[in-house]
Parts: sequence; C-alpha cells; structure tokens
Amino acid sequence: MDTLISSLNNLIPNEWKIALGLVALIFVAIPRLVEFRQGYLDLRLGKRQLELEKLRLEVLKLRLELEQHLVARPSPAIARELEEAAAPPPPPAAAPVPQPARGLLRRVVTRYPWIGRPTMLFVQFAMAYMMVMFAAGTVLIPVMGWSEQNIGPVASIAMALVYAALAWLAYKAFVGSRTIRRELAAL
Repeated sequence: MDTLISSLNNLIPNEWKIALGLVALIFVAIPRLVEFRQGYLDLRLGKRQLELEKLRLEVLKLRLELEQHLVARPSPAIARELEEAAAPPPPPAAAPVPQPARGLLRRVVTRYPWIGRPTMLFVQFAMAYMMVMFAAGTVLIPVMGWSEQNIGPVASIAMALVYAALAWLAYKAFVGSRTIRRELAAL
C-alpha cells in the first residue's frame, strides 16, 4: 500500500493533489452532512408534531370540562359559546392565482423545469462556493496586504471592500437561484 501511495505521490503534480484531496473530502463529508441534516429535520419536525398534539389534547380537555360544566349548571351563554367553538371552521379561501413568471430566466426555467431544476441547483452551489471564497478573501486580503510593501493598508482595505461587495452579490445570486429552485419544486 505504501508503494502505491508513494508512486501516486510522485506521479501526480502538486496542484492535482489538492484537487483530488478536496474531491475525496467531499465524497466523505457530504454523506455525513446529509445524514446530519436529515436527523436534524426529523428531530425538529417530531418536536413540532408533539407540540401540536399536546395543544390538541389541551383543547379537547378544555372542551370536555366546558361540557361537564354545562351539564352541571346550564347557561345559555356557555351553550352558545360551546356551539360556536364546536362549529366547523370556515372553508379555506381559494388558492391565489399563480402570477406569470417575471424575467427571462424565470420564464425559461419554468417552461422547461427538467432543465431548470438541475441548472438552478448548479447555480446555487456555484454561488455558495463563490460567496465563501469572496468572504474568505474579504478577511484574508487585509491580513496579507497589510504586511506587503507594494500593497499597503489602504489598498488592502479597498480590496477587502471590493471582495465584500462581490460576496454580497454572490449571496444575492444564491438567494435568487434558491428561490427559483423552490418555485420549480412547487410546480
């Protein structure tokens, strides 16, 4: 095994070693992150369902107490309130009419969702990557440029502001692509 690793180490250039290491890390980390997210969502939804069931049981208990109180001491006001509480809820309002997709990209993506979903997912991942890289640049450029004689503190702060603006734009694009992808999922 050591001979295989040493021969691969000599054969592959340093730039490719980093890329291959990142790909291997992604293959190891992504399934674990997906499992963690799924467990978190299951836990969160389970707690929410438990809270709703608890509230439903409390309402049922209060309704039974009211009925017992009504049997013990009949009162027309309580009977009217009990009938109103037991009345079925009004029918739900009609679903809003979907608005036509605005913008050229949204029209194309909604017309061809089999292309739009993976495209928006790819754009979302690309924007997330760019957002992280620009945010890292926002932090690292002043640190590295401060000590550099050719750049200096003023230029490094100016570059950090440019990187911060680019990170914000990447975030806005990320949010937009996520919104479009969710709209496609609702279709």
